Amino acid sequence: MSEGWQPILQSIHREIDRWCLAEDRFGPQAVLNLLSLHGSRTESIGNWWGSGWYETAVRATVDHAVTNNQLPHDLTTACAGPGQIAAEIVHAPDLLDDDALQ
Repeated sequence: MSEGWQPILQSIHREIDRWCLAEDRFGPQAVLNLLSLHGSRTESIGNWWGSGWYETAVRATVDHAVTNNQLPHDLTTACAGPGQIAAEIVHAPDLLDDDALQ
């Protein structure tokens, strides 16, 4: 990451431009849904999965899956309990395959 405010300001403008294009193409409701789920990626934020809302959502989802006996067998054998499963998803979501994340 570069030093100072200029790179942050430039990244914010790039994100605004990107979301405006998405709104033109998909409509405001789709963009609102995407922003509420994914957020925005600027120099000042870093990786989206490092934000607090994501961890909260992951832990709630894993708890729900445990309660409803819906955790994939591969995850339950690879990790030592729901806490570790949530930690893996929170800190390295790109390491899990699509089936596990689903």
